[in-house]
Amino acid sequence: MHCYIRCVAFHVLFVSGTAGQETCERKNSVYYNHRCFEVIHEDQSWSKARFYCENQGGHLAAIDDKDTDDFIKQMLLKGARGDVWIGALSRKRWFWADTNREIGWTSWAVHEPNDAGGQEDRVALWKDFNYEWNDERADTTYLHRWDADGREIHGIKSNAVCEYEGQTCSPTIPKTCVYIAGVGSCYCLNADLSDDRKGYTWGQANAMCTSTGARLAHVDNRATMDALIRQIQNVSREQWQFGGNYWIGAVWNRTAPFKWIWETGGKVNYSNWLNSPQMNPSIIQAAKLAFKQDFMWMSESITSMHHFICQFGMV
Repeated sequence: MHCYIRCVAFHVLFVSGTAGQETCERKNSVYYNHRCFEVIHEDQSWSKARFYCENQGGHLAAIDDKDTDDFIKQMLLKGARGDVWIGALSRKRWFWADTNREIGWTSWAVHEPNDAGGQEDRVALWKDFNYEWNDERADTTYLHRWDADGREIHGIKSNAVCEYEGQTCSPTIPKTCVYIAGVGSCYCLNADLSDDRKGYTWGQANAMCTSTGARLAHVDNRATMDALIRQIQNVSREQWQFGGNYWIGAVWNRTAPFKWIWETGGKVNYSNWLNSPQMNPSIIQAAKLAFKQDFMWMSESITSMHHFICQFGMV
């Protein structure tokens, strides 16, 4: 991927004030578990980011567990404007640059690391995928984009459907949501209501669903498919902006055995394809509900822009 990169710096803890009170010396740093983290808002390559951090007495952040990863993600969600470098690098295996320790815990985005072009040997936290990990070229300083064929150059957006499992729809949830009793989940339609109405890429849709405790919708049978079609038709009659294609959670597994899977890794057993998908190993594709084809499934590059459905209450 190509990124507009910042870095997460790790600085030495500074203890001051009342005994036991732990604070960070740098005013923009945030304390967590005996370490201080700071987001550096500079557009620079991995090497320059590393030099900057070390020149300030720190180093690019090392993330050793889920709790630290979650903490940094929350930091970034509050203020980062793009993808963010961390201190991982590859020498056939992945290591932390500050200590040369081999990396034991990871949080890769779907289909990553992929070493696109054979040169991706550093790691950035990927904003479009809820700051999951992505391998990247060390000299990259650009905003991440895909091209129209799904290659990582220029991004396109799509709508999406998030699925919330194991719960009914709360009275406070918008009328764009519907509870499907046979599944035990609440499904909510999401559309880009801005003036340009570009929609969301599959990756953005997936990140938006997971950030609210949901997932992109799983459609496991005809009854669920019919219920979602009725909901889209009903909502779009009242709010025309909701008419359009919708991402769901099905994505093509480019690695063996080259089958369709849900974004959570499970096999897609039910499908409703308009035509048999024609797959290209160089393009990552996901499934959309096609508005002009009676919501039959169609495969499309994950860089396309559509609405999406979130599913809440998964069990």
